[in-house]
Amino acid sequence: MESKSKSFVEKIVHNSIIQAFVIFISSGWIILEITEYFIENFGLNENARNILLIVLLCIFPIVILYAWFLYKKQKDTKKELPKDPVPITTLLPRGRFKRFLFSFRKPQFLFPAILIIVAIVISLIFRSQHQSKIRYAIDYSIPSLQNEFEQLINNPYGERNWSIYKKASVVRDILDDNPDLDKLWYNLTVPLTITTNPPDAIVYAKPYSKPDTSWNLIGTTPIEGFPFPRGLSRIKIEKAELKTQFDVIGKPFGWQDEADTLHYQLFKESEVPDGMVHITRRAGVQKRFMVPDYLGNFWMDCYEVTNREYKIFLDAGGYTNPSYWEFPFIVEDDTITFDDAKKKFIDNTGWTGPANWELGEFPTGTDDLPVTGVSWYEALAYAKFIGKSLPTIFHWSYVSESNAAPEIIKFSNFNKKGPVEKGTYNSMTRFGTYDLPGNVSEWIYNSTGNDRYFLGGNFREPPYMYNLKSQISPWIRNELIGFRCIKYIDDALEHKLIQNFDQQKRDYTNLQPVSEEIFQIYKELLEFERIELNPSMISKTFTKDWVKEIISVDVPYEDVPMNILILLPVNYKPPYQAIVYFPGLDAHYSNAMANMKINSGIDFFLKSGRAIIWPVYYSSHGRGRIQIQNLNEWKQSYKNIIIDVQITIDYVQTRNDIDPDRIAYY
Repeated sequence: MESKSKSFVEKIVHNSIIQAFVIFISSGWIILEITEYFIENFGLNENARNILLIVLLCIFPIVILYAWFLYKKQKDTKKELPKDPVPITTLLPRGRFKRFLFSFRKPQFLFPAILIIVAIVISLIFRSQHQSKIRYAIDYSIPSLQNEFEQLINNPYGERNWSIYKKASVVRDILDDNPDLDKLWYNLTVPLTITTNPPDAIVYAKPYSKPDTSWNLIGTTPIEGFPFPRGLSRIKIEKAELKTQFDVIGKPFGWQDEADTLHYQLFKESEVPDGMVHITRRAGVQKRFMVPDYLGNFWMDCYEVTNREYKIFLDAGGYTNPSYWEFPFIVEDDTITFDDAKKKFIDNTGWTGPANWELGEFPTGTDDLPVTGVSWYEALAYAKFIGKSLPTIFHWSYVSESNAAPEIIKFSNFNKKGPVEKGTYNSMTRFGTYDLPGNVSEWIYNSTGNDRYFLGGNFREPPYMYNLKSQISPWIRNELIGFRCIKYIDDALEHKLIQNFDQQKRDYTNLQPVSEEIFQIYKELLEFERIELNPSMISKTFTKDWVKEIISVDVPYEDVPMNILILLPVNYKPPYQAIVYFPGLDAHYSNAMANMKINSGIDFFLKSGRAIIWPVYYSSHGRGRIQIQNLNEWKQSYKNIIIDVQITIDYVQTRNDIDPDRIAYY
């Protein structure tokens, strides 16, 4: 019985097919473990594992078949050899275990044994490392991500949304079904479906605030339910032989969005009107931005109309062809003739053309600057000349992505010396349009009374003007207002969208003071417990025009002190009259004191000998909760701001270089 068992075991051990199987499985296991290590630690594409597994499965039958062939050949060879006069067993050590160890001296046994041991050791090392990563992710990575996410919610601007998104993606590859991580992922992403016509287009994305970084591959359309990071991102859609489509995706934090779907129509280069991008209207969205469901798809100029482009209209006799001017010319409540209107459309030398041109020519070197110095009437006439129209307030609002203004305006031409050439700033808005924020304001078709709207703000204005609707006489021709055009795909929609758009205005001249009883109620709502301010000097710097101090004082509603920027004029003697300054909306979009710039809007106070007192108000310049989620947070935020004003005045009144009886607010 023992000899039979020994014979059976020896047959298995000496079988070349079994040896080939062990070698192949061990080697394949080692290769797969190493591949898994590179996937987990060096970002190797996960498809590499699947491809390698398919290759190994395809090779496996070939290896076994070849081993069988060698085994059969070896067996046939043994039959032809003469019998050994000396039994092999007499050459082996006595004892079963010793004979077993002795067999490993042969390469056909030693090599598989080494492979098995190596495979086991590598598996143990890699598995131990993986378990360490799991423990580290639970103990450190998830708490760190939660802390970063909380900071992101309070200040949701910049590229941190993508930074946290990528870190969380790595942790998700390590952990399965972790409730804390799943909750974080739910709040960090929104399921996004992207479709294109035609399909099979490649979609890429990257942080909006890092336009020069490389693109991240999202997938090939149709893409269904992709967990896309909230915040603001740029996307690119490519397909061979079709024009590349760009867009901006903004998904605010704190909003419980349902799964969203984006659809893009792709075109050949020859199908796209020169200098325009296709705008796809999605039904039922952005109603809060006054965009009706019947807006429809349309084309829009990628950039503002330039001097070079407008010169074509002038040289083609655009100012003398009445067919481009078929609309009433209204001055106050009177209508004037086309001939009388033309007399108003002259340049600096009395020739026909934009107000800032001379002798019918734009200034040298300004070919690609946006054309300005044109009235609303001239802008519309140019649009008709090239078969287009002016955008309505609905078209412009839909494309502007105004909800993401805090990030977009950082890449725009505001508070500068003049306009710049198209493409200078990377201020991309929806569907690959540029320069809607800043550079020059843009004429809009819609009217309010006898005035016409212009939107976007310009190089001379602060960034918060991007979101504000302004109206002015359509006859105004200055260096601040230009325009861009749109092209309707469904012309029947135009008459619905060019309607008069009146804004309700509150008449403050007729407001009556509230009663003393109601005033006391208002006052009680804003009362707070006085505390010691504990002022301390953070820094003090000198320039040729002013002395800049940053003072820290305590506030009653939180443990973090408030900083106050104080600017004192150099060429005047104290005590100074003080101006407590309250900035525009752009301060609430900022996340750092470094953005507190002294511009021409307030530096005249210093030049006139007054001091500027600029506290870092709650919810501005990175202080406090920036992203307000609900009504209660709004109320608390505004109360804190009012307290900041009172605290600031309390502090200013303690200084000897400020006149406590001459404190103004601006």
